[in-house]
Amino acid sequence: MQWEKLVEREGDFLKNHLLYENFEANFPKIFQTNHANFLTVRKGNTFIHYWDNDDKLALSRFIKEQLDKNPDFMKNNVEIGKKHFRNLIAFCEGLGDLQNKSNEELGKLVQEYFRLYKEPYPHFNLTVFSDELEKEGNTEIINLMADWRLFARDHFNKTHKLVNPLFEKIAKRLSLSVDEVKFLKPQEIVDYLSIKAKIRNRHNCYFMFNEGKFELKENESYVIEEFFSNEVKGRGTFSAKYSGGQW
Repeated sequence: MQWEKLVEREGDFLKNHLLYENFEANFPKIFQTNHANFLTVRKGNTFIHYWDNDDKLALSRFIKEQLDKNPDFMKNNVEIGKKHFRNLIAFCEGLGDLQNKSNEELGKLVQEYFRLYKEPYPHFNLTVFSDELEKEGNTEIINLMADWRLFARDHFNKTHKLVNPLFEKIAKRLSLSVDEVKFLKPQEIVDYLSIKAKIRNRHNCYFMFNEGKFELKENESYVIEEFFSNEVKGRGTFSAKYSGGQW
């Protein structure tokens, strides 16, 4: 791989992680092809994005092929991306009063936020892969991609401001600062918020070892009808009432 520097910026770990989750899952689901090889190196709150020069050209050719098949390919992606931003911002604007939300409720809210946050990404990711379009001088599509890139950045920034009260509440519950919370992976945030619920669910659970493997079922009961006589008798024992036992 030939790494070429794309950009150096300040930003949080959490957003980088969401971007890479999108590379792995959202992008190929939408376009049936992988995103170009990508590298992000972090130092504190500063990061540098690099891309693989050969792979970025391959993705640029993919975009041109899609435009050759459907001249509205990029226009359609912009419209879909804008729809996802409307949904994301509507969610953030509708968070309401978080004061009385339980940790589990906060976890569900932030999990939904993460899901919605990643949805515009695949359509936004296309905007930097314009090499083939520049070769043929397709200024109409290049300008459309540039306008869409600015729109997306503005709306991501708007989202970050709108969702901040949710992260402030989560940080308070976890006894962390907002900056510290944003050094956690998305799933770690959800997991930490659900710790008390996990403990509560394990008050009623069962373990089973079966055919070489064990499983734990939480917040569930396993009912067994036990057929024991009222007295336990045997060689070398004395009569006793059965009352259960444990290892």
